[in-house]
This record gives sequence, C-alpha cells and structure tokens, in this order.
Amino acid sequence: MVIRVEKAEKTAFLTLCEALDTSAGRELRRFMRAFVAAKSAQIEEDATAKIAADAPKKAKKARTAEPAEAPMETGAAETGAGKPAPDGSDAAAQDPAAADSAPAAAKPRKRAAKAPAGSL
Repeated sequence: MVIRVEKAEKTAFLTLCEALDTSAGRELRRFMRAFVAAKSAQIEEDATAKIAADAPKKAKKARTAEPAEAPMETGAAETGAGKPAPDGSDAAAQDPAAADSAPAAAKPRKRAAKAPAGSL
C-alpha cells in the first residue's frame, strides 16, 4: 500500500512513534483495525435500521399488490366478439365476423411462421 502524506506530517508521525517506543507500521495497523471495527459496526447498524424501516413498506405493498381475480367470460371472449376494434371503435361488437378476422399485417407473419424449414 502506498500512502502519500506531506513530508512534515510523516516526519512528525515517525518522531512521535519513536518517542512512544512503537513503530509506524504497528500504529497504522492499530488504526486500521479500529477503523474497520467502528465502521463495520456503523454499517451494520445502518443496514439493520434500513431493514426495519423498509419492513412496514414491504408488508403494506404485499397486501395491496395481490392481483384481483378476473371473472371468467364465456361466449364472447372465446369467439372474439365484443372486443374493441384496433381503431378504438366498437366495430367488433356490431359485426362479430369482423372480430374473427386478424389485421392484414398479422396474417403474413402467421403464415411465414408455419412454413416448413426446408422450403426457404
């Protein structure tokens, strides 16, 4: 690890370490251990607090996010009658035969997908 410090700061640190009969490396390791322990505890507390704060939100979201079951429709849904036309008008309800016909752009795709692989 390379640490850049001002020369005066480094000299003062080394002088103080020598006066206290310790090494610069020992003091840096001691600082690093204390720093990691303190910050790890702080991060763990923050994470615990965040989880506790999010718990009511998640519980509320789970209660409101349950999908409502759609009623089963018979007859009109199976034949396609009653569906609105692509242009927004209710032409399908007026003419059931119009509901069964697919748009012109969709037909070629369906036919192309059904073509045998070797016929290309």
